[in-house]
Order: sequence, then C-alpha cells, then structure tokens
Amino acid sequence: MKTLNADRRFTPTHGTLLLAVALEPKEIGARIKDARNRRGWTQLAFALEADVSPSTVQRWESGQLPPVRELMRIAELLEVEPEQLVEAPPTGEDQLGLLREEVGELREMVAQLLQRSA
Repeated sequence: MKTLNADRRFTPTHGTLLLAVALEPKEIGARIKDARNRRGWTQLAFALEADVSPSTVQRWESGQLPPVRELMRIAELLEVEPEQLVEAPPTGEDQLGLLREEVGELREMVAQLLQRSA
C-alpha cells in the first residue's frame, strides 16, 4: 500500500481555494469518480490506495465530502490538482480576460526582444 508524506505542507492558496468551493458536493463527487476512472481504479482499488473503506469512497462519490485535508489527500492520490475537484470551470468572460493578459505580456516580450536586436 502506498504511503503519503504526512508532513506535506499545503499553501495558503489551497486553503483559501478549498474554503471557497464553487461547486455542489454532488459535482465534486462526480469529479472524484471521473479522476478515479481515469486512473483505471475501481472503488475498491481506490479505497485500498486511500486506506479507507469502499463505502467511504462510495459516500465521497455521492457527494458526502470529506474534510478539506482529506480532499487534498484524495486529489494527491488521484494525481489531480485540488482545484480540478472543487472549482467551477472559468466562464467565457474569465477566459477572455486571461487571454488579454497573456497577449499583453507577449507584446511586452516582443517589444523587449525588438529593442535588444536594434
């Protein structure tokens, strides 16, 4: 059985993020199930990896969420970022804003490169 580093430090960002969960518990449970399936694990195999009972995995996937620390551990076991489990996908407006920021940064980089080559 795989053991995790119990002394792992979580960043304040993760704590803030997980406290501001943007999704319904059932949606988070569905994401846990999807991540488990992507790993090719049955509920039993995941339960063994997580050192919990299969009924615990079933409860998580039905939307009865564990405490935040346990949710972080679940994400680590499933090899996904915690944000993938709990954040709503960005809206089109959010994505457009991020794209504009990236375009601005690229323009600055190109301008700097042109100045250096001149």
